[in-house]
Amino acid sequence: GRVSGVIATTSSGEPGFDGSQLLIRGQTSNGDNSPLIVVDGVISQLGGLERLDPNNIESISVLKDASAAIYGSRAANGVILVTTKKGTSGKPEFVLSVNHGIVRPTRVPDMASSAQYGEILNEIQFYANPAGGLNQVYTADELDLFANGSDPVNYPNTDWLDEVISSTSTQSQASLAVSGGSDNIQYFASLGGRRQESIYNDGITEFEQINLRTKIDFQATENLKIGTNINVRVEEGTYPNTGAEGVFRAAYRSKPIDVVRYPGVGFAPDAEGTANNPLLIVTDAGGTDVQPRNTINAILNFEYTLPFAPQFAVKGFYAADRSTLERKRFELPTSVFELIPGTDPQEFNEIPSNVPSPQLYQRQDNEELNTAHIAIHYSQDFGKHAVSAFAAYEQSKFESDYIEAFRRGFLSGAVDELNQGPEGVDENGSPYGTNGGDSFEESRRNYFGRVAYDYDTKYLVEVQTRYDGSSKFADGNQYGFFWSASAGWRISEESFFNVSKVNNLKLRASYGVIGNDRVPDFQFLNTYANIGAGYVVDDISQTRFVLGQIANEAITWEEAKKFDVGLEATIFNNITIEADYFYEERDGLLIAPGDLPWVSGIINEWNATNDPNDNVPAIVPQVNLGVVQNRGFEAQATYNNSIGGLKFFVSGNVTYAQNEVVDINDPEVLEWKKAEGKPLFAGLYYEAIGIFRTPEDLENNPSQPGNVLGDLIFRDVDGDGEITANDQVRADETNVPQLVYGISVGAQWKGFDFSLLLQGQGKSQQYFLPEAGTIGNFTQTWADNRYSPTNLTGTYPRAVTRTSSSLSGGNSTRTDFWLVNTSFLRIRNVEIGYNIPDEVLSKINLKGARVYVNGFNLATFTGSDDFDPEVTNIQGHGYPQHKIYNIGATINF
Repeated sequence: GRVSGVIATTSSGEPGFDGSQLLIRGQTSNGDNSPLIVVDGVISQLGGLERLDPNNIESISVLKDASAAIYGSRAANGVILVTTKKGTSGKPEFVLSVNHGIVRPTRVPDMASSAQYGEILNEIQFYANPAGGLNQVYTADELDLFANGSDPVNYPNTDWLDEVISSTSTQSQASLAVSGGSDNIQYFASLGGRRQESIYNDGITEFEQINLRTKIDFQATENLKIGTNINVRVEEGTYPNTGAEGVFRAAYRSKPIDVVRYPGVGFAPDAEGTANNPLLIVTDAGGTDVQPRNTINAILNFEYTLPFAPQFAVKGFYAADRSTLERKRFELPTSVFELIPGTDPQEFNEIPSNVPSPQLYQRQDNEELNTAHIAIHYSQDFGKHAVSAFAAYEQSKFESDYIEAFRRGFLSGAVDELNQGPEGVDENGSPYGTNGGDSFEESRRNYFGRVAYDYDTKYLVEVQTRYDGSSKFADGNQYGFFWSASAGWRISEESFFNVSKVNNLKLRASYGVIGNDRVPDFQFLNTYANIGAGYVVDDISQTRFVLGQIANEAITWEEAKKFDVGLEATIFNNITIEADYFYEERDGLLIAPGDLPWVSGIINEWNATNDPNDNVPAIVPQVNLGVVQNRGFEAQATYNNSIGGLKFFVSGNVTYAQNEVVDINDPEVLEWKKAEGKPLFAGLYYEAIGIFRTPEDLENNPSQPGNVLGDLIFRDVDGDGEITANDQVRADETNVPQLVYGISVGAQWKGFDFSLLLQGQGKSQQYFLPEAGTIGNFTQTWADNRYSPTNLTGTYPRAVTRTSSSLSGGNSTRTDFWLVNTSFLRIRNVEIGYNIPDEVLSKINLKGARVYVNGFNLATFTGSDDFDPEVTNIQGHGYPQHKIYNIGATINF
């Protein structure tokens, strides 16, 4: 919400997995659309952006247009440049920052009550057997017992989400930094940590992080400067053995007519009668999944100014990154208990989990990135002329490997070590343990440079080139040339420009060709699949390998042609405006070349690629054929002023980016189903135009086999009098917003300060169809508005046995009825702070102190009634975002 052109979506608030998915000016690739992250000059530094301590960040810049060409074959999706803090000359200055937050989920749906769900079960049975009436599952008296709560054991009314989600949880963060130095040496050091709890009641989910950063710059000689930049980060996530999606799936599906636990006995089963009770699986009863990660980033850099030519400087660095993730998942057997109907005193059946004995899975992932960079820089002024340039060489190598092991059949859950698991095989010949491992290597070599010319600060020209080499591609296709050119004209500096109220007016434009090599590796090689023993020779089984994918030696990167024209202006000294129009054509997207006949011999033998459709010749390689266009505009404006002792600002930004598929080799011949002309990843849906409410509706509208009253009516798009796959229509929107915007307001008065950030998105939609029916509960929205024999005017279709199945009745056929408008406006952040007066601080020897309270995600205004509009799971089974209330302080001494 603060930077135009950047689309940030947070689909999960789970501790340790709550990073945002970033896009710059939308998406233009059918593959990876994420931007390139560069931290302190290191491309794709291990550890990334989301776990950096924000207290260590000096600045963030976003390259959105052709200026990203300096990063060549990896920059077509845009580049985010992050610079961390460094020391300055002066006495040591300490900064302590602490905050503590109370956490709640942003939005979870209300679910149907037990009485309401009992009515729905009666309706579902009535649809199957109309002659039996409306009380075939529960009588009216039993529904009353659900409603009045007089018998909570036999007729409960369980709010499972309320049981699973705690009313509050906590998070905290602290950082202590020191900086200072002399003319010859400057230093910065920071130690920080954070801790996050989950929103589960009695859950074990927790994420902790400790980070240490040191940065030292040393003037070794008059012409030589040396620096070190070291970051160490230790993270540890502790989770139950069921992931967040599984927990919320169990919670949403759990039925209000079921109890959570039987006092003195144990937990009750879940909706499917198994041991996945959502309150049980968030605890450590079923074991733990511990995921510690250690990351080290080390940079040694230098800058040498040539003594005989001070306009020239040689700069370089060597960066070594190491990251290790160790996962230890220890699963323990658990049980739940099922009440035997009609027993008095009550008797129970024990239902064990699908883990018969303790079992342990361990894995270690190692990553290593080494980057060497050297460049010669030139800068010189000639009167009104200024020229700057550099030429650079960079080489990097990324290596990764993993090793994993598994043991089952532990005699006890007391010791979670692999050597406590048995060796050999069981009575059925199945091994007690397995192991595996793999490694990967990728390297790059790059030559690049830039020349910039400035005449009298009026005419600005810049040219960038980069020659990139990558091991991703075959010999002969490993290198590519990328470039950009940009120009700026400061009209306000011209002698003929005499508009006194316009302080700055600049027109600029850029064009360039940039690459995106984020494609699956080594597609220029044939791959083979081991499908096990295929034949026997001399009574010995022989391993059989079959072709998995044919090599495409011509495969290469996507190529983006980017054009941008922009205007910058400052008016009345306190209003700044910036506006851009951008256009991009992305060529060379990887797509399948189309179906080949089996007689070609190019077939998916023995389903070697695990393709679910045996008729698809999946060994055909992808080729660089796809074309997508992306166009839009962005604008940003800021107003600063002061009245008396009050200083304030208002800033707003907006971005509109719409992509369109030009060619993706879509074999579809029906215009309304074609992918071409629509956004990337747009889905196909039947258009719902109403509900069958009367027999005449069934008679007068095309229907699917099995349609009854209460089902959705679909539009007969092709007019053939039937509802078939030909009636599906390609959507105009996806869950990636085409419109994003933000509004920031800030003010300072005496010692007080205030800030407000509103952030929103538009022209987006998400498909939400919760799993419900006899297999699980309905949202309150659906339950209240469903069509039923007693609610003929309901706006939602009738309840069915299983909404997640494709029924002939059509209520769960993928239809635009379940497309939810996920446009929203959030109160993303509100903060009130107070700077303690200097006369008070001087008495306690402090240089500065500020205390504050703030709120994050305080309110969301959206058409998405039941789920957070940023959740992307189609059943809504996602860990919701957080609403956080913080109190904190920053102290300088």
